[in-house]
Amino acid sequence: MADQVQYRLERMLPELEALERKKIFTHEEIKSIIKKRTNHEYAMSRRIKQKIDFLRSIEYEINLEELRKKRIKRLGYNFDPKEKNLQYSGIKRIYSLFKRATTRFTGDLKLWLQYIDFAKKNDSNNILSGIFVQAIQYHPMNPSLWIMAASWEHEHNSNIAAARTLMQRAIRLMPENQLLWHEYFRLELIYIEKIKLRRRILGIAEQSDEQKDIEAMEVDAKEEDSIQLPALTGEDVDSWKEDRGESTKFKLSAEEAKSLEEANNPILKGLLSRIIYDNAIQAIPHHLEFREKFIDIYREFSNTEEHIEYIYETIRRDMSQVPTARAYLAKRHLFVPKPEQEKDEQTQYISVSDPAFIPALRQCVEEFEGALNDLTGSDMWELYIDFILGWYSIVSEENLKLYLKKLAQRTFKACEKKDLLSKTLYEKWTQFAMDQQDVEKASNLIKAGLKAYPHSVPLWLNKVQLSKDDKDAQLRLD
Repeated sequence: MADQVQYRLERMLPELEALERKKIFTHEEIKSIIKKRTNHEYAMSRRIKQKIDFLRSIEYEINLEELRKKRIKRLGYNFDPKEKNLQYSGIKRIYSLFKRATTRFTGDLKLWLQYIDFAKKNDSNNILSGIFVQAIQYHPMNPSLWIMAASWEHEHNSNIAAARTLMQRAIRLMPENQLLWHEYFRLELIYIEKIKLRRRILGIAEQSDEQKDIEAMEVDAKEEDSIQLPALTGEDVDSWKEDRGESTKFKLSAEEAKSLEEANNPILKGLLSRIIYDNAIQAIPHHLEFREKFIDIYREFSNTEEHIEYIYETIRRDMSQVPTARAYLAKRHLFVPKPEQEKDEQTQYISVSDPAFIPALRQCVEEFEGALNDLTGSDMWELYIDFILGWYSIVSEENLKLYLKKLAQRTFKACEKKDLLSKTLYEKWTQFAMDQQDVEKASNLIKAGLKAYPHSVPLWLNKVQLSKDDKDAQLRLD
């Protein structure tokens, strides 16, 4: 152990001597650094290794590197190309410590994430690729690592092909992981959105019948599915516009130009995202919340209404006998897409004061009643009643409130006529009648409900409340 520690300390000497010689650290500070590193090396080299020892050493080196950078900036020192090793020696030591720690504690996911975070902060792209590979090798069943790696490849390394490969491999390993499917789906939508934005900046969309004039157009036409997208800045666009008249013209045929239009390009129309969705619902069928999330992701992007309708069609096709799915389809008419910055739970639906609210509500009611005719059992009735009473508690306009009140009463009676009143429906109807101060109706419902469901606590509580109200009224009369 001592030999290994001595070997590592001796390798630090040229770096420390150079730092002292250039007056970045004083002689006393160099002695302190050697003492600290010696203590850390002995702690990390003992027989029973502990992660905390590696973390303390890493923390010390990170702080030391920050101090070194501040000293260099204050002194105004510029490194020569020959001093490259000295310039990056601190960062290399930190990476070396992280590598030793992750080699010893391979199963510690938190340690791998700290390693990845440090590499990201220092823009060490080449090193980061290797870290992701190693982390995934030791934690292949952790979807977050796969998603993080794919996101980095796409957003920072501009490599959509590598990002796709990572997500596809992850899905092969974990085909029933919903998060992987959703993030792969989002990845493709983000990529297409970037292509559309780039095309708009370059003016392709507006020139469907004209000749296209820059090399990027040819790349889009031939490699639409694998192009790497660098980040475009305003300066890049301005520079391109200035040089546009001097650039070499690439004349495309009318057929090639037409293929570049978004309306005629299946990739830009969302073919890949639809394929991903179709594969996802084959891997995870009959899961409504899983499909709902795809709709939520689509709504984060522009011009996706056609694709959202396709998902609704698949839900209707595959889940026509599922009450929650039918209720979800019925309620969709009241949904109105909003800009991303305005989205919250309240703004997801048409405002009650909007003239479009009444026609949309009627569409919901029609679809709910159609579902009641198609399905047997009380589950669909419960969902319909929840929908009506939910909006009844929200609206304040007198005529609309009266309409919802009559609709609720009619629905309760229709359910009673079909002999489908469940315990939940008895409880809701009783509470609704009490809220309307219809004591006689509430009393009859409690009596019938307790006969059918004698263990219903809400019904017993409502009965007690009615008895108390009767006694209070009698006392007032006396």
